[in-house]
Amino acid sequence: MHRELCPFEQVILYPSFGFRTEAGGPWTLDVTGAVRFAAEGAWRKAIWCGVLRRMLQVEMEELDKEVFRRRVAAFMTLSKRGRTVSVAAAGAEDRLDPIVCRTLANGQFRGTLLLSEDQVEELRSVTLGGSAASIATDREGRNGGQRTAGLLHPMAGTSIALRVISPYHRGGASPCGHVHLLEPSGVSVISDIDDTIKLSDVIHRRKLLENTFLREFEPVPGMAEVYRDWQQQSAAFHYVSSSPWQLFDCLNAFLAGHEFPVGSIHLRPLHFQGMSLLRLLLSRPNVKQRTIRGIFQRFPQRRFVLVGDSGERDPEIYAAVAEEFPAQIERILIRRLAGSSDVAARLTHVFRNLTRQQWQMFDGPDELPRSLE
Repeated sequence: MHRELCPFEQVILYPSFGFRTEAGGPWTLDVTGAVRFAAEGAWRKAIWCGVLRRMLQVEMEELDKEVFRRRVAAFMTLSKRGRTVSVAAAGAEDRLDPIVCRTLANGQFRGTLLLSEDQVEELRSVTLGGSAASIATDREGRNGGQRTAGLLHPMAGTSIALRVISPYHRGGASPCGHVHLLEPSGVSVISDIDDTIKLSDVIHRRKLLENTFLREFEPVPGMAEVYRDWQQQSAAFHYVSSSPWQLFDCLNAFLAGHEFPVGSIHLRPLHFQGMSLLRLLLSRPNVKQRTIRGIFQRFPQRRFVLVGDSGERDPEIYAAVAEEFPAQIERILIRRLAGSSDVAARLTHVFRNLTRQQWQMFDGPDELPRSLE
């Protein structure tokens, strides 16, 4: 049974990408998002506070801070299954039929919007006047109670704006987002987030929880500057992380607040049943590898730079992808984390089937190539 959206339900559109198989051909736009309902009850918060206090061994004062309330609130939303969501290309709502998506058990929905070359050329110039474009936010996405997606905008002419069509979301209040347009050929950067561009300390589990729930997100110094240099060389970006989708708002705001290039964001579907809190935040290699494979398959003519770290399984995941798609690998870059043992020996073994020019271990961004040629 499917139902229309209710006025108290929140719709969010995730940054995704559009593609075409040949220059001058029609475009297929991936549309992804979720429907959520804020269910902040005293008993839910008490449970979370109790679990985290025991795991982190902190005083209740730490859990009264605004950072904790903001982060834990994302995990207290309820997913809404069976909702019907209509999404249209912004600027053409009255001329082009929207696509109709239906939410799954995890509240997420997915669909495709087909546009001709002429339609895309017309809509490239449309800028959003609604929540995603006009509301100023800080580095954690705070804007007086509203939540936004796509806080930074793509370079001019490289995206199509989307808008949710709903009687409860009209005009500037309508949830909106961006689809980034990628040509069949070119260079794409697939980047991990935790400990690659954001300081998370995944190796130390307690520190991981502290940095996730109690601390403001901090970037790895210098990485945003390197990525912006690559963006100026027409590189596209895909942020692929094992973090759960519940952290999307905070991670999206982190990327925007520290001026990382815009790009598609791919996080992990989350199911609480049978999982501890810590396992929810740790890497799920199969999911991550499957996501990356899907991007490679979608863009068989593009070349890829894979950026990760030595903390968990990025090297092994990237090596498996390189074995399957050897002609598309431009370079693999692995950040060595303090506390990781025998990283050089590990990488030499993992990347034994690649040439030494195809992979690099680095400690800081000053060691990374500024040119992708």
